[in-house]
Amino acid sequence: MDESKGLPERAEKVAGFLAQAASADSDHIQSGDIDKLKADLNNSRDEWMGVNRTAFGARLRELGIGADDVLKVDGLLAKAQAGRFVRPRTVGKGSKFDF
Repeated sequence: MDESKGLPERAEKVAGFLAQAASADSDHIQSGDIDKLKADLNNSRDEWMGVNRTAFGARLRELGIGADDVLKVDGLLAKAQAGRFVRPRTVGKGSKFDF
């Protein structure tokens, strides 16, 4: 866990990836990157179960991601933590981040 942020390492790395990807498009996360997140939420579910949604959202905002995208990511995280499947549209269902 990244003690300085209160987030597990995977969540911190994903936040950084999303922020870097968003910075290339006026702080907006592209649908392909959202789909990568969806696949990772499904395929690394155990690692996401303990992530504090408030802390993760705050970290995304701190990294410069827009409010609409932070809300979208929070909704996906809430669904995954509730045990629901979040369907990626553009990546294989077996995909996940290589962290």
